[in-house]
Amino acid sequence: MPQGASLSLRELAKFYDGAGAVLGVSLDLEPGKFLTLLGPSGSGKTTTLMMVAGFVDPTGGDILVNGRSVARMPAHKRDMGMVFQNYALFPHMTVAENVGFPLKMRNMSRSERDDRIATFVKMVGLEPFAKRYPQQLSGGQQQRVALARALVFSPSLVLMDEPLGALDRRLRLQMQEEIKGIQRELGLTVIYVTHDQEEALTMSDMVAVMEGGRISSFGTPREIYEKPTNRFVANFIGESNFIPCHLEQAGGETLARLESGARVAVGASDLPAGAPGVIFLRPERLRLCAADDALPNKVPGRVMGEIYLGDASLYRVRLGDGLEVKVKRPNRGYGMPVREGDEMMVGWQPADSIVLRA
Repeated sequence: MPQGASLSLRELAKFYDGAGAVLGVSLDLEPGKFLTLLGPSGSGKTTTLMMVAGFVDPTGGDILVNGRSVARMPAHKRDMGMVFQNYALFPHMTVAENVGFPLKMRNMSRSERDDRIATFVKMVGLEPFAKRYPQQLSGGQQQRVALARALVFSPSLVLMDEPLGALDRRLRLQMQEEIKGIQRELGLTVIYVTHDQEEALTMSDMVAVMEGGRISSFGTPREIYEKPTNRFVANFIGESNFIPCHLEQAGGETLARLESGARVAVGASDLPAGAPGVIFLRPERLRLCAADDALPNKVPGRVMGEIYLGDASLYRVRLGDGLEVKVKRPNRGYGMPVREGDEMMVGWQPADSIVLRA
């Protein structure tokens, strides 16, 4: 069965006609971990993946697998499995033949090949369809064939380039669970490319958020979501509020002065006292409350509108200085009733806020 390899990228770069697509990407990934390269179009995530795969030659830097450089090694010698968005199946081959193709290219004996094909076709739940052709399968079934084909020869790394982008939401969620389950069961090292933040948070052990050919932030999904290192990451991952402020130091806690003149306690910040910044707050960390609520931070606001999300509602609230913030509130059937036009307080705990550079 596959055993994951370690991966290290050292100042990996790619230039096209003098323009940089990837500008010095460095990271270390432990064996058996699931890494997602996440970012908008043009951020360099797919180019980085293709350099790891060997389909694109780097302009500079190095790629180390288990400590060994593979940057100048041909793609077919890198021992990596690849899953593409368009599946790339052979239409004239059955499911079993598609899955077994990498083994045939490696001159594996027929008996061993048949055993491996049976194992991996069963693993992805396609035993009843082993003799069917790709055009006789649904999109989700074709993706399972592509996954089995990428795993069947026990690669050291599995690379996936937006493999679920063509599937509908329900099937995409199902495939996310199946891919993550197989990765954990086999101890695979996976490098996964997506622009879908929810997908990245759901599946990953580590996330590298890319912007302009560089890694803007690298950490666990919880770290990336709860404690973003800059405004780009905070804005790209999930819903965010940014409240302009100036830092003030007072005793053992950090205070921030809002544009309205109000002072609030905030979480730790790397900015010096007096520096302009923005208070970063997730909508689910804010509360609509009364003036006598025990929350340490409270500012007045007016409810401007509501978006019903099923399990929660997202409220637009205009603060006294005219700034609008979003407040996410679970629909649990109790608590203060909220209607458009209501004047209420918006409150939060200091630890739930981070002050970022403006």
